[in-house]
Amino acid sequence: MHKFLGPIMAGAVCALLATPAAAQETQINWATFWVGTNPLRPWGEALLDGYNAEHAGRYQIETEEIPGDKAYRDKMRADAVADALPDLITGNTALMKDLRDSGRVVNLMPYLEADPEWRDSFFDNAFDTYLTDGGELYALPYSRDYIGIFYNKAMFEQAGIEEFPRTWDAFFEACGTLSAAGFIPMATEGDWTTRLMWANMIGTQPGGAEWLSTAGGSGELELVGNAPVVAGTEMLRRMHEEGCTNEDAFTGQYATGATLFLQAEAAMIANGPWMIPNIKGVNTETAEGLGEDVDYAVSPGTEEGRGLIVVTGEAGFAIGAKDQDKIDGSVAFLKYLTSDEQMLNQAMMVSRFGPTRMQLTDEQRGQLEPMLLDIVAESEDVSFVYPHTNITMPTAIIQEFINSWPAYARGQIDTETFLEILEDAQ
Repeated sequence: MHKFLGPIMAGAVCALLATPAAAQETQINWATFWVGTNPLRPWGEALLDGYNAEHAGRYQIETEEIPGDKAYRDKMRADAVADALPDLITGNTALMKDLRDSGRVVNLMPYLEADPEWRDSFFDNAFDTYLTDGGELYALPYSRDYIGIFYNKAMFEQAGIEEFPRTWDAFFEACGTLSAAGFIPMATEGDWTTRLMWANMIGTQPGGAEWLSTAGGSGELELVGNAPVVAGTEMLRRMHEEGCTNEDAFTGQYATGATLFLQAEAAMIANGPWMIPNIKGVNTETAEGLGEDVDYAVSPGTEEGRGLIVVTGEAGFAIGAKDQDKIDGSVAFLKYLTSDEQMLNQAMMVSRFGPTRMQLTDEQRGQLEPMLLDIVAESEDVSFVYPHTNITMPTAIIQEFINSWPAYARGQIDTETFLEILEDAQ
């Protein structure tokens, strides 16, 4: 027997079918390593909560937590090969460039061009690190970093050193004095912090700052016979020859050097201002009183002056989403990320400035970490400004540096051979 709907029920069904369905909330996946003791975690949590509250009912971001910078980068590169990237990816310059080259991430320039107010809020050179020759943009920077050298004033005082060294000669003399006083002079690990010192030592050589600032375009880098590179590389090896750094400085693991400094076993470490919260004990166990004992300085140099690494776009966000609705939601997140509110939050919570033209009030400046403001002020008094090697050099050279640096630092290969190995990795 067939059953037929009565007129009342039939009308109700028709009305129900005619009623537009509520817009479904789009889920966006953000793969992040801003977890655990990572200094960016507090800001990441604030971003997530703020964006989800602002876009409730339309977009919601869920995080995929991958602890450890290297483990994260390795997974993102593998995901790119498998065409399985998450919707939102963050990482350093090397990772962003690799994702760009994979062809798996979204060109952001049309979205910036469609919103001139958003586009014009950035500094003029903010996109240079990630732009292709054709003007396409596959990652958006969120930082403008002034990267100096942290030093423990209490250790310097105990060793009888009155001020942070202004020249490399004074630096090596200070290393000897600190070592004699029972301290590890400088914490390194054979990767990031080591390469920051490499950039400082190259960048303060004659012609070095110009080379670091211009060599990172298309084409292969020439390292062998390159005077500032040779001089800076040999100076970097001298740190190991003269015992200026820790004996286990070849692990390639950031924690190796960072832990020594945070536990007040080493007197210096080269790193960005995002380490300030860790030094102050945020998300990290540090030596008692470390936050009061540490100051931040620009790099030693020559009689011609000192140097400083300044980088816009050392880290960025890329979009791996394929569905247009997920892309739109991810772009909305990038706009939220680079809003004045969140750029100020980044400065307050992570001690890191953004790439946008944010004007700070006196009240807002008073909320920022003095060490951050001091390094920015000191940047006006340096003779050499240059990027670090993540900007200048391709991933292949950086990886080969990590692999071959121990043999070179230990004197098992000479400078020419070491630089040839790096060149050949391109």
